[in-house]
Amino acid sequence: MNKLTKPQTALLILLSLDLLLSVCTLARHSASGKKKADSEITFLGKGMEKGVKHTLFIGTNDKDTGTQLISPEEAKAKVNAICAKYTDGWTAIDALGGWKDEIGRITDETSLVYIFYGCTDEQIQAVADETREVLNQSAILIEKAPTTSIFYSGN
Repeated sequence: MNKLTKPQTALLILLSLDLLLSVCTLARHSASGKKKADSEITFLGKGMEKGVKHTLFIGTNDKDTGTQLISPEEAKAKVNAICAKYTDGWTAIDALGGWKDEIGRITDETSLVYIFYGCTDEQIQAVADETREVLNQSAILIEKAPTTSIFYSGN
């Protein structure tokens, strides 16, 4: 029998731990009854909906000059108009982003964070494509995450 290398041994240990964790999780769910279905998740006794949340992180510095050529208010107005063209609703948040460039110089810029619920990937792509062009951005960070939510309107 061949002797295992250190990376192979580490991988074998990790796989064994993963298997053990899976078995323990299964046993816990079996012991406590079946796991609640997504439709059974509640907030104050009210059913919640399973869905997807998209978040866009949009810089406002021009990609060619590295500086902000328009005000944050003007940038937000342009992105709001684009969002209205492709979606039924969004939340916009002002933020400050920063990064190190290829020579290690730190750049700060005003950023816009847009959150969308109930949109398709195609709608989000349309918003990102047009926003990238209008604000002259090299890229826009898009985050997609599963969510459970409710439109709470009181008791």
